[in-house]
Amino acid sequence: MITAKNILASISVICTSLLLIIGMPANAQEKKIEQNSNTEKIKVIQHIAISADLIGPIQMAVSDYGQYEAQARFDIKDKFYPVVELGVGKADATDESTQIRYKTAAPYGRIGCDWNLLKDKHDIYRLFAGFRYAFTSYKFDVSQPHLVDPVWGDDVTFGAEGVKANQHWLEAVGGVDVKIWGPIRLGWSIRYKKRIAHQDGFLGKTWYVPGFGKTSDSQIGGTFNFIIEL
Repeated sequence: MITAKNILASISVICTSLLLIIGMPANAQEKKIEQNSNTEKIKVIQHIAISADLIGPIQMAVSDYGQYEAQARFDIKDKFYPVVELGVGKADATDESTQIRYKTAAPYGRIGCDWNLLKDKHDIYRLFAGFRYAFTSYKFDVSQPHLVDPVWGDDVTFGAEGVKANQHWLEAVGGVDVKIWGPIRLGWSIRYKKRIAHQDGFLGKTWYVPGFGKTSDSQIGGTFNFIIEL
């Protein structure tokens, strides 16, 4: 015999089942949102930035040498910034006293990493310190069209074309950059460059090394970068 007590018990069971069924998607959705939130928190690469150095083209316009250079930088948790830099260095210079002309144009590359030194890693300002390993393999031409033979007194032409050379060097880097608007940032760096290995070719010391500068054991350089951070 079905009593009111049995009916109430059945209704309670049905209502409880319905509530469980209705609650399951909500719980699943909450878990999914929580998982997505956790995924965002542990995102490794925050941004990828592409930049161009503005000093090199200006140097090229006002002097006998310079470079065109671009950089790709990866933002890992706003702390570490692996960097790849590629460029083309050029020189076309003539010594006024000897009239010896030196000419070269070749690519170079650098790879390294920067560290954000600020305590607030998510500030619009960043203070960097880092390093680079750099390498270039290049060819150069040397010519002297009016060289007087010291014995016979005749005009002779001296020169060589396509002389092969290469150089490896390290760079210590310090710099800053700041957000200007949206994805646009501006930054500058100062670099101490130290040659670690080189091969100058059969003519001896070369006048200019693409990406490094005038030939010496060390150089001080810098960049001013226009940056788009995605």
